[in-house]
Amino acid sequence: MTGSSKLTDKKDIAVSTRVRLARNLKEYPFATKLDAKRAKDMISAVRDALEKSPALNAKLKYIAMDGLDDLIIQSFVERHLISPEFANSRSERALLLSDDEHISIMLNEEDHIRLQVMGDGFCPDKCLKEAVMLDMLLDETLTIAFDEELGYLTHCPTNLGTGLRASVMMHLPMLTRFGEISRMVADTGKIGIAVRGVYGEGSKAKSDLYQISNQLTLGFSEDEIIERLTGITDQITARERALRKAAMTDARDTFEDRIFRSAAILRSARLLSAGEAENLISDLRLGVACNLISGIDFDEISRILYEIGPAGISLKNGSSLPPNDRDRQRAAYMRETLSSRLKAI
Repeated sequence: MTGSSKLTDKKDIAVSTRVRLARNLKEYPFATKLDAKRAKDMISAVRDALEKSPALNAKLKYIAMDGLDDLIIQSFVERHLISPEFANSRSERALLLSDDEHISIMLNEEDHIRLQVMGDGFCPDKCLKEAVMLDMLLDETLTIAFDEELGYLTHCPTNLGTGLRASVMMHLPMLTRFGEISRMVADTGKIGIAVRGVYGEGSKAKSDLYQISNQLTLGFSEDEIIERLTGITDQITARERALRKAAMTDARDTFEDRIFRSAAILRSARLLSAGEAENLISDLRLGVACNLISGIDFDEISRILYEIGPAGISLKNGSSLPPNDRDRQRAAYMRETLSSRLKAI
């Protein structure tokens, strides 16, 4: 695979990578045209393929979405294992999930199969390699809809071709503060790259996190898609790093003061809303990236961020909580996690 980059294995800005493949079974209509019986049959066909493949069976467990507690479903969204649309759907649907949660396959979302592989930092080549391997295993026992001219047939025309969406979650606090995000969205859109919020299309940025992904798949090979994404993320990274360096040089006291105040609040607050905590964690991550704070690494910051959402905090308590109780529990969780660890460098 192509796509080697100076971003590789560097997590100061690239938080995580996701590669997603959209696939449909040839003998069934697209998901939006499936009645309940045929939707069940389609899901059963994929489940049978899972059971027939020792390699797939060893990696994935089958989860029936019907009957799952709403808190658990929402926690899947907060951990980026499923889409909000899939969570809110009332159609027949199921999930295939690896034990470490870096692989998830939604059955009967917009397409019959939405296969995604996630990794820490910038690792599109690694994620794509694993996704292609899983796709080949499914293809051994399933008849996937494919056209010699159009490639893989998908519900949305923008996914025709490879059916590949590759995305990088990037932490861009300085681009956000200097108001450069809107221009970046416009510039990247002209060349087929989308900049979206943390949950994809139609969502907003949280914790200064943005998804950078390809918009088109038809007419491009997998390697070309990864190469284009790599080039754009390198440019974005260079600009974000330049703004960070300028802030550290030209307004260091102001820059450091914001980061250390945020760390102090996280260690001491008694009430924290989800929105406030996300903003404070963005400052914390920036402080670690700029070598101002030690005692915590990027992976743990990401884990904390995924655990402090409304569903995540409620699940830690064992049941649904009203907003004020969630704020109290969230603050307590942050104190327990950070109070004795964060140190100024």
